[in-house]
Amino acid sequence: MIFATSTLLPATLAGVSPISLVLAADKERYISHLTSYRFNSAEAGGRMFSDAANESLGYFAVAARLRCERAAGFEEGVAHIQAS
Repeated sequence: MIFATSTLLPATLAGVSPISLVLAADKERYISHLTSYRFNSAEAGGRMFSDAANESLGYFAVAARLRCERAAGFEEGVAHIQAS
């Protein structure tokens, strides 16, 4: 997620870090989900590609939601400091 335009977001969010910081917090899980796209049915043990893809998409969706929650918290913190 890239926050770039001040017309879409308040100026306080201009410096919000990217989603990669959320993903980097659990590097092994992140890499596991990336490699799940290298699906090999012979090594899958009966799993379908769609199962692996759904798990990965769910993981990235949760990471995106967490990043948005942290951005909102950051904005609230900045607003509180500015109001002081």
